[in-house]
Parts: sequence; structure tokens; C-alpha cells
Amino acid sequence: MNDSYGYGRDRGDRAPDGRGHSGRQDNPSRYSERPGGQPQSNYDDALESVQRHSVVNGTVLHEDDDGGIIVQINGARFEGKVSETELRHLPPEMQTDLREEGHTCEFFVRRTPARDPDSDEPMYYDLTITGLWREEDWRLAEDALRSGDVFPAVPTKYNKGGLLVRFGRMLEGFVPISHIWNFPSFREPEQREEALNRWVSESEEMMVKVIEVTRDKRKLVLSNKEAILDRNREDKAVLFETLQVGDVVEGTVRNIRDFGAFVDIGGIEGLLHISEIDWDLVRHPSDYLKEGQVLEVKVLHIDREKGRVKLSRKALAPTPWKTVPERYNVGQVVWVDITKKKDFGAFAKLEPGVEGLIHVSEVAPKAERNPMVTINEGDRVEVEIIRIDAANQRIGLSRARVLNASSGWSASGEVDDDFDDYDDY
Repeated sequence: MNDSYGYGRDRGDRAPDGRGHSGRQDNPSRYSERPGGQPQSNYDDALESVQRHSVVNGTVLHEDDDGGIIVQINGARFEGKVSETELRHLPPEMQTDLREEGHTCEFFVRRTPARDPDSDEPMYYDLTITGLWREEDWRLAEDALRSGDVFPAVPTKYNKGGLLVRFGRMLEGFVPISHIWNFPSFREPEQREEALNRWVSESEEMMVKVIEVTRDKRKLVLSNKEAILDRNREDKAVLFETLQVGDVVEGTVRNIRDFGAFVDIGGIEGLLHISEIDWDLVRHPSDYLKEGQVLEVKVLHIDREKGRVKLSRKALAPTPWKTVPERYNVGQVVWVDITKKKDFGAFAKLEPGVEGLIHVSEVAPKAERNPMVTINEGDRVEVEIIRIDAANQRIGLSRARVLNASSGWSASGEVDDDFDDYDDY
């Protein structure tokens, strides 16, 4: 095979005369003479009846002096030879069977004998069993290329360009580094080699797909990346068929952005918007999530046409607003954190997931001409609860009342609070 891909080459035994066969037949007169009485043209036709790289049936005649076996090719009056080197590459039980006279099986014709009608030397076809397996492997590879099938493979070796994996019984396929899924980018060759060696030493199985078959160059190229992408596409299609709004699924955080996070729920990456991460006010998703984190999410929306899914994490946790009336009441004074300033007032957090509005008219005593300058985001202030609407998740707060009370001022009891401003938050 092409050396750049780390493949080996077939090495058949060659006789000293270079005719592609070795050893002499114990009984040269048997089967080796031309068919009696036949003209030369018939003799040539008979030779051509068994083609190079064809598959033939054969019967074992005997062992030869070199440790190989002589085989009569059925359907033709010619013999083939399987070398001792070839036999050594076969399983022990198969070696035993092939050394038994009369044993029949299929062989692959690696080379045909050189024609020399004037020579008394026996003419042997160079036969092989492993070549038959290799031929079957090439056909499997070509079928896999056409079908696009994805299958598992275990790396057995590596070189500077990628990994070698066993394909079938005799072939090795090459997986270039550029086709290994999520292979890190290393500056130093030693780091890259160490990463490749881990694949081999740990015998870690990888999914692969055949992407190139060039038999004449003995080149078989596989892709782990294409296999993963194909599998993901298949999984995604199946998941989209079965996924329903309201389903609770397990997912893995893949990518965190300012507006939320993308969560892999089994082939589909759904959007977990920042507003659906937690009941608390989320400043940035990275404060609550980490890439690689596994979590449960609820499916809020599915757009099968565009292939989009919206997810929620907070929907799986009970809303704190449900029990707000049990913990808070009108007239209660509490400490809050200012989370956001607007022209119409300031929003303040009472507890995670529960925020109230301090209307601009309730930020400071009425004597203050510009009340919004008296508070800033992040301030912790004391306020009085002046209105509760738990059903609509709204609470009205007053800082001015607390300040006035501390200075001895008595509130009139009027509430100047516009809950409509919540819609502008």
C-alpha cells in the first residue's frame, strides 16, 4: 500500500529465475505437460482460462520441498502453489487442513505463470488465501463507500499523519488527523504524537466511514469526523420526530453565549435563553452554567421547519412567587438589592427570583428634585412593601416611606405606584 498511509505490500515468493514461482514439483510429468495432441493455440487458451486476480476452486495434491503446497486448479489441467510464507499467515487449524491431501477450498490467483512452451519447468499459478480475504475486504470497502455506512473500528497503529485501523480481515484503513473528531491542535509534533499514541494504547473504539477507496494504489481512507456528523444527523432526525413540547430531557451544555447557552439534548442543540436559566436575575449565563455540565431541561418550543428548540431550566424549579403571600405582606419593611435603574424607577431583588419595583415617586422623599440620583445599581437599601400582586409576579416597594419614617415624617397612606412600568423592564 501507499507508504504515506503506512500500508504494507504483498510479497509473494519469487524463484531465483524471477518467474514468480518457487520450488519444483515432485512429479513434473503429472499435470505439467501440455494437453496431449492439442495444438499450441488450445494450450494457450487453457492457460488463459484461469485469470490473474480471479477466484478458483482447488484441491490439495501434496506438500512441496519448500514447505508450501501444490494445488490442482479444478476445471483446468494446471497446478498452483501456495507458499510456506503464505501458509504461516493463516490460522493453525487452516494450515492443518491445507496440508491434507484432497482438501478443497477457494484460492485467489495472485499471479499467472510465465509462458515458455519450450521449457520443461512446471508452471505454477501463484495462489493465496489471504489474497482472497484481501479481495473480499476491498469489495466490502467499495460497498461501504457506496452505502455511506458508519461502523466501529479500533486504532492499531499510528504515524505522523493519523491513525491506522483494521478493516475486515486483511486491510488497514487510514484515518487522517484532519478526520479525527475534535482532535486538538498542537504546536509541537511530540504533543500530537502523544495524543495519537493514546488512541492506540487505550484501544479506544471510534466510529468511522469510508471516504476513499483506490485499490490500484492500495489506499483506503476513513473518516471519524464524517461518521460522527452522519450519526448526529440521524439522531437529530429521529429526535425531532419524537420530541414534544413539555418533555423533560437531559442535556449537555456545549456553548455559552451572552444571551444564553446551547444545550445538546441528544443530537439537537437547543437554546436555553438567559431568562430561562434561573428564577433569579441572571447577569451572565456563565455565572450559573459551565461547558460540559449535564442538566435537565424542559422543552418550551419546537420549530421543526427551522430545526430549532427552546429550552428552560427554571421551569423545572417551583416559582418562588407561588409562596410570596406566605412570606411577605403589605407594610412589611425589608432589605433589597437594587438590580436595575430605569427612568420610571428602580427594580430591587427581595430574594432569588422575586423582584419588586420602586417607582420613581417612591425612591426618595418628595423634597428630592432628582430622586434617581440617590440610588445606584448594586445598592442595598431598606424599603416598605406597599403592594403585592403575586398572580402577576409584581410587588410595589417604597424607599421614600422608610426614609420619611426615620426622619419622623408620617405617610399619608396614598400609594403612588404604577405597575404598568413592569412591562418596560
